[in-house]
Amino acid sequence: MLEVLLKEGFSLEAGWENWEYKDYFGADSPLGQVLFHMVDTPALHHSRSMSLLMRAGARLTEECWRLSLSDPCVLDQLLAQRCEDKGKGPGSRPLVSGEELEALVSMAEEDATEAGSWLPALLESGLDPNALLVPAFLKKAPSEALTYLLEMVDRSTLGRPLRDVLEQRQKMKTWTPPAHLEWVPSLFHLCRLRLRAHLGPDVLMRSSAVTQLPVPLLLHDHLLFADIKAPGDPHSGSSSD
Repeated sequence: MLEVLLKEGFSLEAGWENWEYKDYFGADSPLGQVLFHMVDTPALHHSRSMSLLMRAGARLTEECWRLSLSDPCVLDQLLAQRCEDKGKGPGSRPLVSGEELEALVSMAEEDATEAGSWLPALLESGLDPNALLVPAFLKKAPSEALTYLLEMVDRSTLGRPLRDVLEQRQKMKTWTPPAHLEWVPSLFHLCRLRLRAHLGPDVLMRSSAVTQLPVPLLLHDHLLFADIKAPGDPHSGSSSD
């Protein structure tokens, strides 16, 4: 039924405010309702409805992100669909931007204490890690997740407010940076940051661009940041920053 309605040009968003049951489900959009059911009753397989709505241009609101970040399986499905919609090669569009990015950052700040469960999936899907360099997130993120994020960026460019947060966490012993995590990154690390800036995180992380570069195969993982240890993953690489 949903597929037929969308093909006929029916706007679920337009009629959502008038739907008498929307408050009962606690969702702020049709996609939010579907994600609610995916989290609440995964056995009912609502992923098809999610895909249809996202292909039709459904916007990812704060509620959509809140629900997705709460369930790694749902987040993986949502990101897979978004990556497919945005493209995976040259010309691919940003994973999120504008209001969707603002909504994501807002929910990331709110759910920062659980960042270890969702941060790697977002970055591996092409989210620009610099988007999460905000004081509220750095204050609350678990130590492993905070280190993981900082290893993905140019730490020499961090402003004074962010450095103050990190120094305060060190002082309070809520975060201990590993020995290799210096304020001024190595030239090796700066090179891959420059590559990411040139290609864009979407192309770098969601395409085969790195495999086409005239560099040794052993460097591919480094250029894709795959050598950086993800939070809670004993099998991922340890950074050689």
